[in-house]
Amino acid sequence: MCTRSQRGELTCSRRGNNEAARQIYVSAIQRSDLDWPEAVFEAYTQFEDIHGSVGSILQTRSKIAKETQRLARRREKQQEQMAAEYVAPDPVAIEIADSAPEVPIEAEIIETKELPSNEIKR
Repeated sequence: MCTRSQRGELTCSRRGNNEAARQIYVSAIQRSDLDWPEAVFEAYTQFEDIHGSVGSILQTRSKIAKETQRLARRREKQQEQMAAEYVAPDPVAIEIADSAPEVPIEAEIIETKELPSNEIKR
């Protein structure tokens, strides 16, 4: 099935089953385990620009806007969680440090022999 895009380019879908492709995109944008969800959002938008109607394009952009907001909130939570883990002291390390006896450190004097400047090893 071939259609013309808004720019006048002729595009043909491989199988002609645009509804199945839409369902795949809808389920893909709702996933939370994607490494790069913005790429899926862009691909879905392009697909609708080429194969969709005005109504489906508007619907898609609305869905993507909602998913973008969800993604931003999820990333904020992850950042807060990472910051909390980074700042929080390790309770095991504190317990070990508190229970370890203080051992005085004795300074040891080490004598060094200076070499003349013409004998410095390189």
